Amino acid sequence: MGISSQINYYEKKAIDQRVRYTQKQCAVLSNQIVNNGFRNYNMSSLSGESGASIFEVEQLANNLEGRILLIDSRFKILADTYNRNCGKYLVTKETIHAMNGEEVSYRYIGDQYLQIILPIEDKSSEKPDIRGLIIAVVSLHNCNEMSEYLYDQRDNLLGIFIIITIIFSVLVALLIRNSFRRMQNELDIIAAGHQEEGLVEENFREFYNLSSTFNKIINRYKELENTRQEFVSNVSHELKTPITSMKILADSLLMQPDVPVELYEEFMNDIVHEIDRENQIITDLLTLVKMDKTQANLNISSVKINDLLEVLLKRISPIAEKRGIKIRLETMREVIAEVDEVKLSLACNNLIENAVKYNDDNGSVDVSLNADHKFFYIRVKDTGIGMSSEFARKIFDPFERERTSTVSKTQGTGLGMAITRNIVDMMGGTIGIQTKQGKGTEFIVRLPLRIQSGHRHVEKIVELEGLKALVVDDDFNTCDSVTKMLIKVGMRSEWTLSGKEAILRAHQSMEMGDAFHAYIIDWRLPDMNGIEVTRRIRSLGDDTPIMHMTGQKLKKKQKMPV
Repeated sequence: MGISSQINYYEKKAIDQRVRYTQKQCAVLSNQIVNNGFRNYNMSSLSGESGASIFEVEQLANNLEGRILLIDSRFKILADTYNRNCGKYLVTKETIHAMNGEEVSYRYIGDQYLQIILPIEDKSSEKPDIRGLIIAVVSLHNCNEMSEYLYDQRDNLLGIFIIITIIFSVLVALLIRNSFRRMQNELDIIAAGHQEEGLVEENFREFYNLSSTFNKIINRYKELENTRQEFVSNVSHELKTPITSMKILADSLLMQPDVPVELYEEFMNDIVHEIDRENQIITDLLTLVKMDKTQANLNISSVKINDLLEVLLKRISPIAEKRGIKIRLETMREVIAEVDEVKLSLACNNLIENAVKYNDDNGSVDVSLNADHKFFYIRVKDTGIGMSSEFARKIFDPFERERTSTVSKTQGTGLGMAITRNIVDMMGGTIGIQTKQGKGTEFIVRLPLRIQSGHRHVEKIVELEGLKALVVDDDFNTCDSVTKMLIKVGMRSEWTLSGKEAILRAHQSMEMGDAFHAYIIDWRLPDMNGIEVTRRIRSLGDDTPIMHMTGQKLKKKQKMPV
């Protein structure tokens, strides 16, 4: 209820009280007139007794701050406290209805007075006899003063509220500006190269979420910067090693004036070997850089994987036969998949070559191929030297090679497995490893039977185009990727990192008439779990489809809500 409505309510209540008070006083006067007789209230012929009666009428008029008229049954005005219309007749619709016993409501006379008509009834008989009327014209001066006072107070309160609102808005604006300034200063410090710094998380929820997101980006940047520095250091070391060897060999030849032909040829062969090694490192580096792009570099085509593996084994078999290593291929079924044939050949070649390279003489390499309705699987298992569990965890990092006497004797750049992992990632697959020192190693590659090339146009879904969705997850990367995917198929997608924020957005969107058509909510959120978020959204009367996602395995008895 607004302030004006409340004032009108109190104004009407005051007038009703005024009317009831007037009716009560007039009822007392009516009884006196019936008891004393009309002749004592005729102002045209005053006597001693009538003078006292008229004085009572005038006293009542003064009390009501108005005017009293007494009318007999012939509509003749017997008394008028204003002494204007005595002896005249007052015949109106209102007086006629009142004289007939009908109830007549009060009416306003201008803005300052009320007219109230009350019958003078003789209730001594069984049927009340109406002998006349009392017409009271009552002043509304006090009621009007009260209304004016209330309206003045309303205006004062409204002014105070506006002033407080302005002051509060200025304070909030100053706080927000200071928060933005602090955030800007901290970002300037970070931009200046002090990556070890982070943003201070503010108390405001929006600033807290913004600061948290910035800190996640900064931490991700730190990880990338550390990786870059480590990569540059490893590249420098690997490139420097062959150059250093060539310089030592060349200096040795220059320092000896009469070098035997045999020694000269040996040194030159070593230099050529180091040049080949340098060239191989550079080639692998360029390959790795290209692999580190996006799926736009994939050239997808339908390939029979069985034939691809057979070609690779024919190529590598001569190398394996020199050491007595047997290579066997086992295919469970014919597998045709949509892949990048060149890149997949490179990845499989690296795995099989390593299985031969780091195998024992007279060992074996088993390659198997299988598939289900969605993925195909390539396994490469050898009976070689294996590796430690510590090294197995970082085998896919660039320039990583296990430092053992056996491995050190085997030539390699340390980039092959990094290239293989990047190829598998680009095609949406996974690669795993099972190994034990002295027992051999097994690599398991899982790839989808059909993958989309990055340059293929993602068509919008007509049924979903323009519909609104909300993604709720505490991981920024997940929110970003899912949101982009929904936008690509034509939806209007928003995201938030908080369950409480999701409930607020759902409520606001319903009020604005632009409700969400789908929710994608993480099973576990930091401020409340996905089930509670769903309950809160449902309590708003929103029956929009809600999908939960989780990276955790559910227990057998635990059910995902529909």
